[in-house]
Amino acid sequence: MLLALAPPLAGTALRPAAAALHPNFAERLFGALQRQPDQEVVRWPTGRAGASPTSLSGAALLARVLAWQQALEAAGPLPLGTPVLLAHPSSPELVAALLAILGLGAVPVLPPAGASLSTLYHLLKTERSGLAVVAPGLQRRLGWLGRLVGCRCVAAPAVASYDDWPAARPGTLATPQLRAVRPEQPALVSHSSGSVSGRPTAVRRSHRVLQAQHEALRTQFPPWAGQRDFPLFPNVILHNLAVGVLSIVPDLPGGHLAQLDP
Repeated sequence: MLLALAPPLAGTALRPAAAALHPNFAERLFGALQRQPDQEVVRWPTGRAGASPTSLSGAALLARVLAWQQALEAAGPLPLGTPVLLAHPSSPELVAALLAILGLGAVPVLPPAGASLSTLYHLLKTERSGLAVVAPGLQRRLGWLGRLVGCRCVAAPAVASYDDWPAARPGTLATPQLRAVRPEQPALVSHSSGSVSGRPTAVRRSHRVLQAQHEALRTQFPPWAGQRDFPLFPNVILHNLAVGVLSIVPDLPGGHLAQLDP
């Protein structure tokens, strides 16, 4: 016998089903950038005295993410879960490369601040990575070294200015690739500052963990229009991008927290 579903009580509104989250955390980032393409999302110090910081809009960052994805795919197959070493100097391009790797379902590996060549080599072996993203100039200089250690060095073509993406028009925004992943797949490997133990240690976060951290921060600290933040860690930059908060990266030589003057 078929059982009919009981009708809703009078005056009781039916709640819409919650939208399922895309398993890849990059979906939140790309979606936020596409919704506010003209908004400044990252401001990065140049490291030169008296020089103005570099500023990126959502549209500019999306375009650079797509450029990095194209460079990565041109280098060869990139299976899901492939670790990719971020050996690029600290700059907005580092953020773009990180998002590109994340969107492709690979795993960005951020070295400790101020990592030496020997540290990078150790990370390649520890993470079993055969791929590293670098600046175009480093690609030319380190290409031979990469081949010696079994690592492909990938670089996206450089841009003279991020102002090439003014007010975005409908249909002109770059659309980076977004691959589905398992929620428990690693999404980011970063390193602690070492301020407590004296030695940086690897911190691994899955897509599920990044989603949970993002939700916790968004709930406890709801963003507001025009909000600015001074992130010290990469996962905080990701959170800011996902909620539309401007990240003003502190000018710390080498990225060392010990250089921070409170």
